[in-house]
Amino acid sequence: MPMSMIRRAALAVCLAALSLNAAAQSESYESGADAFAAGDYDTALEQWRPLAEEGNAAAQYNVGLMYANGFGVTRNAGTARDWYRKSAEQGYARAQHNLGVLLQNGELGEPDYTAAARWYREAAEQGEAASQNNLAMLYVQGLGVDEDRARAARLAAEAARQDNESARRNLPRLLEGLPAATISGSNVNVRTGPGTSHDKLLQSDEGTSVRILATEGEWKEIIFPDGYAIGWIAEFLLDTEGKD
Repeated sequence: MPMSMIRRAALAVCLAALSLNAAAQSESYESGADAFAAGDYDTALEQWRPLAEEGNAAAQYNVGLMYANGFGVTRNAGTARDWYRKSAEQGYARAQHNLGVLLQNGELGEPDYTAAARWYREAAEQGEAASQNNLAMLYVQGLGVDEDRARAARLAAEAARQDNESARRNLPRLLEGLPAATISGSNVNVRTGPGTSHDKLLQSDEGTSVRILATEGEWKEIIFPDGYAIGWIAEFLLDTEGKD
């Protein structure tokens, strides 16, 4: 048999083995999930631990969750951290978030806000709403990051748009610390960036209350407290007189 055909045959066998292994992993994972949902934590751990040891990020997160909460095992924050970290380093957003919570709460000693912010940021960039909210609160307080209320508002608004209840509760208080203004024209275009070359995000009416996040040239970045939309508007279309 020609060498090229031997190589193709070997590759086909390898791919088939990988496919079978993936199918077996999926079956084990689902069996663990069913057992966990039924409260059979011993079986869940029995199914998930081998997958976690093989590098399955979702299984690593689940094993970490079990140790963090004492589901079928003795609660152990250090072991939870180790499994969360393995998963987080593979980019698993939920593990990144939970690792951030563990570090922020100081469950392994003193709170490590800098490390917590790092992991929240990793998860927030993937759209994890709880991490967006938690990172926003760190920016408000200047814990592990430089205090930045505008950045906090952007993060909290993004979480609120995903129906995160904590963000929806936090955002009104957060916005109180930002400059207030009202829109002073009718059918005003709010754009996605500072300038008329940017797309129109929405239109707003005269008298609508907003808060100012940033300034770039003659443009203001604003946030609408109702609806949590963020966009840019020409400065002359804002009335800040008599506002905080």
